[in-house]
Amino acid sequence: MNHRILVVDDTEEIHDLFTFILQSMEKQVSPNKLESKIDDILAGTETSEQACEGLKFKIDHAFQGEQALNMIDKAHQSNEPYSLVYMDVRMPPGIDGIETIKRAREKYPEQEFVICTAFNNYEWEELFKLFGHNDKILYMSKPFCDTSLKQMTNYILTKVQKSLES
Repeated sequence: MNHRILVVDDTEEIHDLFTFILQSMEKQVSPNKLESKIDDILAGTETSEQACEGLKFKIDHAFQGEQALNMIDKAHQSNEPYSLVYMDVRMPPGIDGIETIKRAREKYPEQEFVICTAFNNYEWEELFKLFGHNDKILYMSKPFCDTSLKQMTNYILTKVQKSLES
């Protein structure tokens, strides 16, 4: 099965970084080359598409919360839901990532999310009150290392695959 991943962030370089790191999961990229490519992407001298090609999972991109909600709706309506959504919190001028997750979970409570943010707009206790105790929403601080992103992705995609097989 080819999994679908949605990256939601208002910064294009973050999208390129996610794409490159996730693509490197399927390729044997040496740590030195990976670090060099990440530097090139962040400097804007290379895009993720130029750095890698070919995936066993598809990565889609949204830059605002409303756009993400529309894409999540369409994915579920076409019976090809996202296995995982990486969600930034601050995405002005529209709704923030937390509100986006709240709205999406009203329709799709089984949707897997990873909140990725460099800011502490929401305390953990506040998120717990909003979403309760569940294993469908995880948190990852930015900046993150490539190993953390790969490990988080592998964990969630494996969990989703096992639930589909049972």
